[in-house]
Order: sequence, then structure tokens, then C-alpha cells
Amino acid sequence: MYYRKARLSRKDVRIRMKTKEVRSRLWAIHCPIWRLAEVIGKSENTVARWLRYPTIDGERGDLVRSALEKLEAESEGREVST
Repeated sequence: MYYRKARLSRKDVRIRMKTKEVRSRLWAIHCPIWRLAEVIGKSENTVARWLRYPTIDGERGDLVRSALEKLEAESEGREVST
């Protein structure tokens, strides 16, 4: 069966993060994966499973990016607006 490539509007394009970027940002602030999972609200095993793949797409990417920003702000001792 032939499937057409879906055309996404600008609002459908979500954040795509590379796993290496996530791990390097965690390493830079000396933060373990379980702490990232705690901020996201998922279990450590779930987040570790997400990090097995080269990229994190969609809603997961949004969650990870906002959690990383919050953790970086905490490590620098500044407030984060939510």
C-alpha cells in the first residue's frame, strides 16, 4: 500500500532533541537520570528507555527540554517561571 508523506503545519512540528545533547547537559550540571525523571513525573526506567534512541521527538521532547531547563536553573540557583 502506498502512503503519502504527511505534510505538517508549523504548529505540528514539535521539539526534537538528540539524546547525546540531553546526556551532555545532564552531565554538565551533575544530575542523574532519576532526577530528570522525577521532574518530568515519570519513572527512571521510562526516561532511560527514552534515552536509548538517537532522538526524542514530540511531547517527550517538550517534557525533557522543560525539565532540563528547570534543572539547569536549580543548579545555578535561579528561579524558573512555569
